[in-house]
Amino acid sequence: MSKTNGLKSTQPWLINISAALFTFLLLKLVLPGNVAQDSLAGQALVDIAAHYAHFIAFLWFVPMLLALRKPSVNTKPAFN
Repeated sequence: MSKTNGLKSTQPWLINISAALFTFLLLKLVLPGNVAQDSLAGQALVDIAAHYAHFIAFLWFVPMLLALRKPSVNTKPAFN
């Protein structure tokens, strides 16, 4: 990520979108079918992860959204 472009660049967004999509697909489609569910606790954990996969995948965007909300340290006026 270039320091001059900051969050205006599309590269950080593409990385986060890719990571969120990978996380969602992993939790929603791959995990329930491939994890050994021998115990009820394991089944419950996999079911919860699959049910809340979209919320878990959204966590990839939280740092970038917070950075957009806060002004950058370099843009604050300096006191002389």
